[in-house]
Amino acid sequence: MLSWWAGIFTFSTVVAGVLLTNLVLSVFSSLSGYIATKEGLTYALAAEKVYGSVGVVVPSTWAGIVCIEWLAFSIGFVADGIVYTPGLPGIAYFMLAVSSPRSSQSPHTSA
Repeated sequence: MLSWWAGIFTFSTVVAGVLLTNLVLSVFSSLSGYIATKEGLTYALAAEKVYGSVGVVVPSTWAGIVCIEWLAFSIGFVADGIVYTPGLPGIAYFMLAVSSPRSSQSPHTSA
């Protein structure tokens, strides 16, 4: 059984896409942070200064959506690699998520 991406792309194409996307997001984040730091502002305050209080919604929403989608894709891609590379059955994909260790107590609270 192939993973969802293996039927469409070769492994080298996926790796190239991941690296290119990481590069684009890194450049965008680095430039935004550098410009904001030079002004002594946070990213949110710098974006509001550039785009105005109404216009800041567009780039901020875009950045949030891209980051969340990229995180979700990365988690799925790694999980596919863990399950499908050694040839585990498809149910193992869900068993990994359910069987992850969870603490009932926060590490910051005392017992």
